[in-house]
Parts: sequence; structure tokens; C-alpha cells
Amino acid sequence: MSLSSVNSKKVLLVEDAIAERMRLRAILEREGYQVHEASDGESALSLLQGQTMPLIVSDWQMPGMSGLQLCRRIRQDKAHNSSYILILTGRNSREDLLEAFAAGTDDFLPKPVDRDELLARLRVGRRLWQLQADLSKQNEQVRQALERETQARAQVDAELRAASELQLELLPAPRCDFKTLQLVHLFQPAAGLGGDMLNYIELNDHTVAFYLLDVCGHGVASALLSFAIAHEIGEMFSSAGSADNVIPEQVMQRLNSRFLDRSGNARYFTMVLGVIDQSSGKVRICQAAHPPPLLQRQNGQVEPVAGGGLPVGVFERATFESSEITLQQGDQLIIFSDGLTECEDPDGAQFGPERLSTRLSSLRGHSPEYVLEDLRAALVDWQGQDRFIDDLSIMIMARRVATQVPQFEQTLMSQPDEIADTVDRLGEWLSTQGVETDLAFQFCVCIAEALNNIEEHGYGEGRPGPIALNCRVSSDALECEIHDQAEPARVPDQVEIVPGDVESSRGWFILKSWMDKLVYAPAITGNHLRLVKFID
Repeated sequence: MSLSSVNSKKVLLVEDAIAERMRLRAILEREGYQVHEASDGESALSLLQGQTMPLIVSDWQMPGMSGLQLCRRIRQDKAHNSSYILILTGRNSREDLLEAFAAGTDDFLPKPVDRDELLARLRVGRRLWQLQADLSKQNEQVRQALERETQARAQVDAELRAASELQLELLPAPRCDFKTLQLVHLFQPAAGLGGDMLNYIELNDHTVAFYLLDVCGHGVASALLSFAIAHEIGEMFSSAGSADNVIPEQVMQRLNSRFLDRSGNARYFTMVLGVIDQSSGKVRICQAAHPPPLLQRQNGQVEPVAGGGLPVGVFERATFESSEITLQQGDQLIIFSDGLTECEDPDGAQFGPERLSTRLSSLRGHSPEYVLEDLRAALVDWQGQDRFIDDLSIMIMARRVATQVPQFEQTLMSQPDEIADTVDRLGEWLSTQGVETDLAFQFCVCIAEALNNIEEHGYGEGRPGPIALNCRVSSDALECEIHDQAEPARVPDQVEIVPGDVESSRGWFILKSWMDKLVYAPAITGNHLRLVKFID
């Protein structure tokens, strides 16, 4: 029951003297008070059960339980903390008053009780009760408002999580292997939802389309617009009929018409969109005010792709142009949002395109996945935290080098039977490559230990996940790269584990004993391990 709903003239009168109790009751009832009587403390406590008394008037001296003992008992019950307690007493020493206040008394009235003074004290008590009742009502209103806000926030959070999951579902797989291309990407929104979007789509056996866009701002509004743009691009590609009809500058022109902002609310986006012929490596690419992609040649040289243009959705008569480059074997094309180059350190300095180019040059010869992981680690180190203040998207397209080095590639689930079957077939394949039996045995045991470790400690038993395995045989070494999508291991980023330095489980003991080189790098979606065994 709320305090505001209780009659403030409701009073409990506790007095053992019948005549005095009757006199006081008459005084109170004539003034409109609703009086409840008790002749002792125990009876008073019984009356208080299940009901609220705004006012309590009690004698101090009573047989059995005294007025102060009653007061202490009442104050022990939180339901009656708001009651105004007036003690009637003939005592007036300083020590008596202090004892009474310590017991929870609100006020005193000397005996014999004066009518006018009694009523005056009770008016004060009613006023205090009403203030507490009003405060209690306001607190309840605030509590209800906070509860509604909490429920609304929980609903919004749930909807945002659902939208974030939907956004992730619109993205391609973190790694896609086409005929001559390998594409990997990183997508990390600043909030749960981001305004970036990317995709790569195989239009036919020899043509792959790709794009990366960045909607102005970030958060829900930007994410919703990115959803609509992605859907529109998908419709355009589907209705093109032929890959030859997907012309980047024309697609950009149609997007500009479709998403032209006539509201003046800065609803525009920057973008890179292109198509690549896998056979020749020719890339036709169109840029719309987006950070220039970087082309990393096989020799490590890094050069920006010429372009520029206007943002999409700003100017009705905007025109767009495409340029052409050729992705040679071993080259990589790096496309990114401004969240990469504009990432700031604690002093406000940006990572910048020059630092990015230098970093890429140092990564010559590494796989796209390794480069992606290195860039993210570099940004985290640059800004001093793992959370980015702007949406971050990176796409890396690598054209494979035609090689005669024999390879064994397998994608499997982290389940004991699939691991055992894969290792058996790896052993058979090594035999066909002329690898000496003992060397092949050691190599297979190490691969099996690494895969079992992923199954047991990476994904966890009973929760299988994908593992990508790539083994190569050259004239001087056996190499294997293992990539999973489990939780990143708790080891330093991109560490080379020197055989002999690792003290851990049986599996690591075997690996450090039989492998000549182990390199670990936490991946965006898991872990990457490279094992090398040199052939004498």
C-alpha cells in the first residue's frame, strides 16, 4: 500500500490508564481523527500487523512493555519507519530525552496532556507524514519510469543485436578462394552496427565483382542505409544478365540516382567498386571519394590506385569514371575505409597512408590473412586500445602465384574422426611426393597434435568448427599453414615460437622437438599457425 493512499488522520493511541485514554480519544475524534486504541505495547503491536498508522501516540510508563520499548520494536519494522511517534511523559530530564530520541521517538508531550498542544503536535506529524507520502509517491513514479526505460533499453539492445547479426550475415565469408584469387576481409564497426559494407561476388567462372562502401557517420541510421545499398547492388548484379554488363561506373551512376539525398541530412556514402578478370588479372575499378586502394606488387612495392571522384548521393549530375589496373601473380589489392588511415593515437596523430604503405612493404611475401591480422594489430597498438572509434573495414584481394610446388589442401571440422581421416590422407599424399617415411611420420604427428589442440582447447569438445589446412612440399622444406575460427589463443600477437623455448603440454613438446619453425598469429576470426620442417 502506498503512503499517499493512507488517511493521515489515522492514529494509534496507546495508554494503559482507561480514563486518560478515553479523554484523549474524545479530543482526537472531535477533530476528525480515526482512533485505534491499545492498552499496552503488545496489543499495539498486534494492531499494527497488516496496516499502516501515520500517527502513534503512546504513554512512556506502561506495565510490561514501556513506550520506549514499543518505539524500538516499531522502528525495527520497515513498514512503520514513516510513522510519526509522539511519547506522552512526565519525564523532562536531558538524559530521558536523549534516550527517547535514540529509541526512535519523533516528539514529546508532557503530562498532563494539553488539548491544544496535542493537536498542534499531531498537525506537525501529519505534515511530516504527507511530505514522506509525497516523496514516496514521487520515488515510486521514478522507479516505474526507470523500469520502463530499462525494459525499453533492453528491447532496443536486443533489436540492435539482431540487426548486428543480420549485418554480419550480409557479409561474405572471412576468406573466399576463387580460381586464381584469394579474398579476405576485416569488418569491425565502432558500435554494434556500422555504416561500412563490403562484398565479393563471383559473377561467372572468370569474373569476380567486389565493393567496399562507407556511409557517412556510424550507428543505426548508417547501418540501415548500408543494408539498403547492399540489397540494391545485389539486385543490380542479379539483373545484369551477364558479367559483361556489370560496368563499375554505370553501377555507381545508378546508385547515385537511387540514393540521392534530397533531405539535406548528409545521407551519402563513399565507395570502391570493381570487377576483376581472374584469367588476365585485369581490374576495372571505380572510386567515389573513397580512400584510394593500395596495390602491393609481388616485389613489395606499394602504389595507390588513381581515382577519386565525388561521393555517392550528393550531386544529382555527378559523373563517375573507372580506371584499369592489372593484378599480376603475387600482387595484392588492399581496399579499406577511412577508419584505417584516420585511426588516431592518444595524441591525436593519424595512422595515415604513408605509415600504411610502409607497413605493407614490410609484409612482402606474407599471405593476405597474415597481412590483415598484422594491420589490425598495428592499429590496436597505434591507438592503445582494442575498440575503434570509427567503423573499420579492410578487404585484401590476392592473385595467386602459379607454382609447381605440390600442395595438400583440406577444409575439415574439428572432430576426431575428420582429423584422423585428414592426417591419414596427408600421410598418403606425402608418400606420393617421395617424402622419406620417418620425416613424413613426424610431420603428420605434429599436424595431428595441432589439430587435436584446436579441437580440444580452441573450439572446445562437443563444439566443432572449421579448420583450413594447407601443406606444401618443396625441395628444402615441408610447410603447413593451419587456420581456425576459434577464440584467439592467449599468446602475443605474431610470435615466432623457437623450438626448445616452449614449455607446455605434450603436444607442444612434440612440436618443438620435431618442427624447425613455428609461427603463430591471432586471426580476426581465430588463429593462424605455420609449421616448417626443413629437409636436410
